[in-house]
Order: sequence, then C-alpha cells, then structure tokens
Amino acid sequence: MGMEIACMAGEHLSSCRGLLVPDIVEAIREGEPCCVLLLVDAAGSAVGAIAGMLEDEVLCIRSFYIEETARGQGGGRMLLDGLMDGFQEVCSGVRACFSAVNEDMEGLAGFLGHMGFRELDGGYDQMYLAQLSDFEQTPIAKRQGYGVPFSKVSGRILEVLEDNARRKGWPIPRKGFFSPYVDMSLSALCLDEGEVTAYAIVERLSGYLSVSAVWSAGDDLALILLLSAVLSRARKKEREDSGVVIHTINMASYKLVEYMLPMAKKVAHTMERELY
Repeated sequence: MGMEIACMAGEHLSSCRGLLVPDIVEAIREGEPCCVLLLVDAAGSAVGAIAGMLEDEVLCIRSFYIEETARGQGGGRMLLDGLMDGFQEVCSGVRACFSAVNEDMEGLAGFLGHMGFRELDGGYDQMYLAQLSDFEQTPIAKRQGYGVPFSKVSGRILEVLEDNARRKGWPIPRKGFFSPYVDMSLSALCLDEGEVTAYAIVERLSGYLSVSAVWSAGDDLALILLLSAVLSRARKKEREDSGVVIHTINMASYKLVEYMLPMAKKVAHTMERELY
C-alpha cells in the first residue's frame, strides 16, 4: 500500500479523529502554534499523525500514532523525518514526552529507541498507572478518607484556590481547575477553618482517570486520606474497573504513590535525540 504525508490545516481537524491526543486537539482549536503531519494511504484516508511544537528551541513531539493496519510499512519514519525536516533551521534537538498506558505506546518507546532516541531520567516527575481495583488491596483502603468534592464547593472558593496555585507555583491541570476534562465529582479538597490545606484534581483523558494535580500544605496524613477518599469515590462511581494515572511531581507525591499503590507501573517516558 503506497503512503504519503500531508500537512494538516486546522480546519481539517475532523480528518484525523482518534489519531491525536486530546490535549493537542484542544491546542489546535485554541490556535496554539502546532505542526501536524498526517500519514495518508492510497485511498486518501488518514491512518496516522504526528504533532510537534517548538518549546525553548527544542522540537517537542506531543502526539504520535499510526493505526495498527498501517504499521510496519515505513510510515512512522516518514512522519518523524517529515516533522524534523520542517524544524531543522530553528532547533537542534527533538524530545518526545508521552505516557505508555497501553501496548501501542510501549511500541512507540521501542520505535523511538530504534530511531536514535535515548531515555532521560524524569526524576520525581513521573506518571504511574494502576487499576482502581488495585487500591482495594492496599492497607490504606481500609481507612476512612476525607475530602470535599469540588462539585460541593462554591465556585468562588475554587477560583481563589486556582489563583493562589498559579501565583505560588502549585500544580494545576494544563487547562486549569475549570477545564472540561476535570471531573468535579471526583476532584476534592481538604478545608481547615475555611483554608484549603490539600487538593487532588481528577481528569478524564483518553479513557483513563488521571490524578493530574496533587498538593498539600505539608500534612502527609491529610493528603493520604484525601487521595483515599478520591480513589474510593471513583471506585464506587465507575461501572467497571478503570485505569487510573497518577502524576507525581516531587519526592512527597512520589513516595505517596509508592505507599498507596505499590503495584502501580511507571508509564512516563521522556526521550530525546539530536535533530540530525
């Protein structure tokens, strides 16, 4: 089957439905500068896509996917080479950051390694994948969790909290506390005399629950009980066992995941290579 690559214009976003991660789709809709190349088969149908953005003079691959029936025919190399060709005059390196939450993404890590990318140590900034049912097997699941769902908190409190988080550098979701991806019934916070002492934000991304932002004023026990409440509520709400991705950003949250979900699998990959 003959294949070729084509540059995608924003108005043709529907032509690559399912080939781009939700964050990139949202970025394109909002007009953020992003280069998207499509892999097109002989029938004119898009069967793959790669998306990249320039960040601090480094080409960052933000999405890369090829349908299973179109793999093994050189399409991945065509997309990668095409994207790098377009940026060779403005950057010297290329980086891919992604989460291998399924076999497709594990395959991407192998492909990029074959193409000269090397794995970088992400330190404490990691992502872990577990099943909600895994949580039920841990000792912490037997403790009574505590946390007020965002859905039961006034919008003003959340607005003030988000403003504080932005000013003080606390973790927030990419699109903020009021993103359409945020599940307000699962995201929760702890209050002490009207002051927020901890929060955990849950998003629904690509079929997974993602605990994408966790913060505490310093009370590890409060954070443990908050996450326990969030995971217990999610287990009751979901009709079927769901995968949950937890993003750790520092030693405290890293150790927290090790304690609460020791069976969780590290799925974050950061890979890098020189452009040419």
